[in-house]
This record gives sequence, C-alpha cells and structure tokens, in this order.
Amino acid sequence: MAFTTKIEAVKNPVIHEDGRKFQCSQCDKAFSQSSQLVYHLRTHSGEKPYNCNLCKKSFAQNGSLTKHLRTHTGEKPYKCSQCDKTFSNNSQLIIHMRIHTGEKPYQCNQCGKDFSQYSSLVNHIRTHTGEKPYQCSHCSSSFACNSTLIKHKVMHTGEKPYQCSNCDKAFSQNSELKNHLRTHTGEKPYQCSHCNKTFSQYKYLINHMKTHSSIKPYQCDHCNKAFSENSTLINHMVKCSKDKSYKCSQCDKAFLLNNQLIRHMMTHTGERPYQCITCDKAFSQKYNLTIHLKTHTGANNGKDTEKKSFQLKQCDIENLNVPKVKIKHENIMDSDKHEGDNLIEPRNIVKRDILDSQTSCTDNLSASEVEVKEEKLDILIHTGIVMENDNNHQL
Repeated sequence: MAFTTKIEAVKNPVIHEDGRKFQCSQCDKAFSQSSQLVYHLRTHSGEKPYNCNLCKKSFAQNGSLTKHLRTHTGEKPYKCSQCDKTFSNNSQLIIHMRIHTGEKPYQCNQCGKDFSQYSSLVNHIRTHTGEKPYQCSHCSSSFACNSTLIKHKVMHTGEKPYQCSNCDKAFSQNSELKNHLRTHTGEKPYQCSHCNKTFSQYKYLINHMKTHSSIKPYQCDHCNKAFSENSTLINHMVKCSKDKSYKCSQCDKAFLLNNQLIRHMMTHTGERPYQCITCDKAFSQKYNLTIHLKTHTGANNGKDTEKKSFQLKQCDIENLNVPKVKIKHENIMDSDKHEGDNLIEPRNIVKRDILDSQTSCTDNLSASEVEVKEEKLDILIHTGIVMENDNNHQL
C-alpha cells in the first residue's frame, strides 16, 4: 500500500509481523512509532524545518539542531569515564569508548574485518566493490570516502585555515592541527590495553596493538615471511627482493622503490629541497633536516636537551676517540688558530679528517655524492652524534 502524504501514512498503518506498523511509502523501511516514520520521510523529501539562528544550517530533526548548537557554544556534557575527554553528544562518547574496550561490532561479510564504526565499515566495503561516489569538482579524481575528497581538494585550493598557536605551522584540517599540538604538549591520550604504552595518535596505537596480536596479514612475495605492519613488509622487501626495476639513468644503481630512486637522483643533481627555516642550510633528505633542526632547538634525539655549540672544545675532541682528529686538534691548540677554550670552526677540520680516514667513503664518487656524505657528517658533528670508531661508521 502506498500513501501520498505523511498524514495518510500515519493514519493508515501497515502492521508487520514484528510489530512495526508504520511503513514508508518510498522504500521498504518500517517503524514502530509514527514519529520515527515522520522523521524518516524527511530523508526522501529533503525537508529540514529546524534552523540554526547562529548560522544558515538547517536540520530534519530537533535533536540534530541541539547537537549542532553545541558546536557554537562549545558545550561538551558527555564525559568519558576512562579518560578526561568530553563530547558534545552521546553517540560520539559511545564511539570513543570503543577505543578503551576494543569493541568492534561491525563486521565485513567479504573478508571478516571488524570495525568500531558503521561508517568505517561502509567505507571499507567500497574497497571490495570499487565504488567511488565522491567526485572532485576540480579534476576527474573520485574517492570512496568523503573525507578523502576533502583532503584532496586542498591540493587545488592550497587552503590551510588551521594555524598552530605555538609555532608558524598551518594545516588544512582541524584533526591535523590537533595531532600537531600534541608535539608541543606531549599529550599521549591513546593507551594500549595490553601494556602501559601511550600514543599521541590513534593510528600509532592501532599499529602498536598488532605487536600483541599473532595476526600477520602482510606477506612477502619472495620468501613468504609475514608481518603485522605494511611498513615493516616494505622495509623487508627492500632487502629481500632482487627485482630492482627503478634504474638510475646516470649510473648503474637500481632500486626497489621509486622514492629510493628519487632520493638517489639528488646525489647527481645536487638538489636540496629541504631548507632550514632558521639558517640558510638546505638538505637533500628530510631526515637530515630533522637532525639539523635539533642543533637549533638543543634536542638530541630526546636524550640531551642542552644546546650543542657549533664549536668543539678540547673535551669534545677527546670524546670523539678519532686518533687523527686528536693529533690535528693538539697541533691547532699550539697554533695561532686557537682562541681561549674554543677552536675557530673546528668542525670543518674534524669533518675533513674523518672523511680522509675513510677513503672508501669517497672513492669513485662524484663531487655531488661526496657533498652529500659531507652533509651527513656535518650533521653528526653538529649534534655531537659522532662514531667511536671512524673505520666502522657508515656514511
């Protein structure tokens, strides 16, 4: 039976065997209460009678408007009993609690994977069906998740409206800013239920939880070894695979991954895209820039917070335990190049002598490749991370 109006649908109920007597005339859904049917019919008609008086948004249900108003007031009345997090609505709290309990009530009927949220299951199912309903209005790209589309659109607009109040970094999404702020506060709200480890981001906790599980879904095609994380598999395949299809056009080196080839090509081109915002130094790899930045902040891999001087004192040279450098240092201490307790730019002398002592490091290398090795060694000396034996250190 089909009804033309909501009133007809409510006044002329169709009773189902399970007690649901209010049938939708547009689809096969049925409800036990007339109010539920009225709300549901608005999903077909698009009617949104509840308007926010602070912005232009409108809603199909009064409860949805109440939740929305809390985004303006900042009210978060729902508090987690396990941690200090609060939420603007109860459904958010229920989803959050599953982080603590590990509950995943939604299962994929294709592969058996479990999810804590229904929306995550819906997005996952699209990896099986290949459905990508979210189309970019700027290009031909389409995506399975709306959130992925939103992130993609930033590539076109370049907009980064979320600014960090502690530094000059800006982000395209609020979630990225929240994750970044924890690098300043040191907050780690995600705790492992099996051990005492805590993490700043939920994705790090998920990866860590795999270390407690015997499930290893990522398998190597060459030796059948299995791993709990995809990143570990990729690192393993670099060593295991003999199929290095990415070949350098300038020399005879070949690589398993394209990004390895890109990094290698910089040794030929001399390109240094990673620049320090504090000084004029630039680096070919982001990792080297990260280490260099610690010379400005004083951090040394989290172990030494006292800022290292760019100049090495006599005790620093003694601790290097590099014989050739010690001899050079003693000669300079007796020369006019010494001023007080410090050496004038000794890092250049130290760097040159260590490279000279490691002739295998620079043999048969182009000038740009030697420069890259000098760059790495320069960072080690700046931060005080210098090898105890110059013959064993691998640049």
